Amino acid sequence: MMEALKSVAHFLNFYANLFLVVITTIYVGLTWRTLKALREASLHEREALHLREIKDKVVEPIVSWIADTLVPRFSGGSPLILTVSTIANKSRVVTHTVDDPFSARQRLKLASDDKSVDALNVWVTTETGRIAPLLFREAKANHFPKELSQFDALLEEVRDVTESLTKLANDCVGDLVTQKLPCAATYQAQNTMAEWASPADLAVVCVESLLQGKSNVAVEFQGAVQPRTLVDSRNAGLARSADEENVRHWAELGFSVRVTTGYAGLEAQGPSPWTPSMWNTASARGQRGPCH
Repeated sequence: MMEALKSVAHFLNFYANLFLVVITTIYVGLTWRTLKALREASLHEREALHLREIKDKVVEPIVSWIADTLVPRFSGGSPLILTVSTIANKSRVVTHTVDDPFSARQRLKLASDDKSVDALNVWVTTETGRIAPLLFREAKANHFPKELSQFDALLEEVRDVTESLTKLANDCVGDLVTQKLPCAATYQAQNTMAEWASPADLAVVCVESLLQGKSNVAVEFQGAVQPRTLVDSRNAGLARSADEENVRHWAELGFSVRVTTGYAGLEAQGPSPWTPSMWNTASARGQRGPCH
């Protein structure tokens, strides 16, 4: 019995270092496999978090911008795509209400923007989620190059169309000036005048009516005491005068002759491929609107 124990002890002593190396190797192997598994899990987790960040800060803001900015403005919803702003309390100018999808509380920048217009004066949205620019570029380069490149193209199309409509309305303002009524330079001045006209507001109403495929501009007189105010379908004041027939003729002539002439030039360039179907409602009906 003692001899057997001595043999076992001798064996263990002789091969102790070898056993230690084997056990250490196994330990190191298990540790490496554990670390590898943890690293892969960490990479998968970080990738999942990164994709979630792209969803939260790129994809969802894009969807929100299209649904809450483009669709209402280009389909006759609220707010209108065009609005009137006052420049330094001196004159009125037609501007737009399309939000910048990358910058909060800013309008989409156009080449023809009047820098003296206060952006916050025409900022009408309550949307706060905006696309993160750096993350957008990374996602376009490494994850969704086709889809996000298409969004870039859409944004440029929106910019071009908005630029054209804003320019059209501002170009029409001078043609809508009437010698029979004084122009109200500002809304503050308008409140102190017995009679006045706002060519800028009429230009906005006319362009919006054309975009919606209407064959006339919907206006009516408001109030019971003369002179009464001519307003559009949203109760925006266009003019005030005791000569209602003259003012109504001014509005209808501005729509049928002045604004539609400029709009015909835009229409001749062809419809935008992404624009809502109602963009060319009159064309779809074979009428091509009131300018033909």
